[in-house]
Amino acid sequence: MKEARFVYGDHALEQMRERHISQSVLEGAFEDPDSIVPARGGRHCLIKHVRKNLSLRIVFREGRGVLYIITAYFTDKKYEI
Repeated sequence: MKEARFVYGDHALEQMRERHISQSVLEGAFEDPDSIVPARGGRHCLIKHVRKNLSLRIVFREGRGVLYIITAYFTDKKYEI
């Protein structure tokens, strides 16, 4: 993705802390995502395969060079979009 500034909402930061997802890991996923798919409400979901059966998903909105991070979580690869 092109160069963008990341903005984290309180919910995103709380969920990332609880799920042990660092900002550096999250931002690194944007450098080489496996896919980005549309989500509801004008949002997008980035999917990054972390290891064999584990994917990182990042729900975000994009606007004016800013990526608004809504939440992030790990999921089994079998639930692929």
